[in-house]
Order: sequence, then structure tokens, then C-alpha cells
Amino acid sequence: MERAISDAANISSAKDFGRLPDDQRFGIVPAWVLKLADVAPGPKALYASFCTNADEHGQMWRSLERVAAEFGMSKRQVRRWVRELEDAGLIVCNWSGISTNYLIVRDPAGRAWAQSIKDEAAARRKATCEDTHVREGGHRCP
Repeated sequence: MERAISDAANISSAKDFGRLPDDQRFGIVPAWVLKLADVAPGPKALYASFCTNADEHGQMWRSLERVAAEFGMSKRQVRRWVRELEDAGLIVCNWSGISTNYLIVRDPAGRAWAQSIKDEAAARRKATCEDTHVREGGHRCP
């Protein structure tokens, strides 16, 4: 235990923090997030986990499978919580086809920015879907 405290005390930067073993990592969750009445406790716990595993730029790359295993729940439930965090403007999901990274919003002013990113992505998806519908005929947009 003393070694873990000593190691944590010697962290000089966020980069050093990323080198800690998983069981010694910790996250800092903004107090304003904990006070949000419109976000349930489960998604707040997920946000705390994302903060714990994010790099110095606030990006987190853990797979939903791994997060679900850590929480002892289904990937589907974790995905619901991710959606709730995204809808609340607390994270921005960057889907790249192969993997996903999550950008953690740590400033209350960033919530509006996160929402605008989500709205732009939804508009692009809708335009792509409508284009596909026209080309393929009969395509049903989800």
C-alpha cells in the first residue's frame, strides 16, 4: 500500500498517470457533473470510469466490452449509458469504423459544443442515408 501511495505521489504529469497499473489509477470527476439532476447514477459512474481511463487530452479508448466486464453488466446497458452521457453533452463519441474513442467533457461550457458535434454527426448520417435511399430505391432509413 505504501508503494502505491509513493508511486501516486511521484506522478509529475498526466502522461505518467497513464503508466499506472489499472488497479492504481484514479479519476477526477468535476463536482458539477455529480450535481446534474438529469443524469442517473449509473451513467455518472460510467463517466467517472471514463475520467479514470482517459489520457491527458481527455480521450478514452477502452472498448465497451471491457467496460461492461469491469462493471459486471451487459454491453447493451453500457451502450445505453454512453448514449445518455452523449445526450447530456458529457462525452463526444468518435466512431471510426474499427474503434471508438470518447472525448470527456470536463467544462460545463463544453456541453453545448458536445451537443453541436452530435447534431452535426446526426445531420451527416441523415444526409448519407437519404442519398443511399435515392440511389438504391426502397432503402428504409433507420
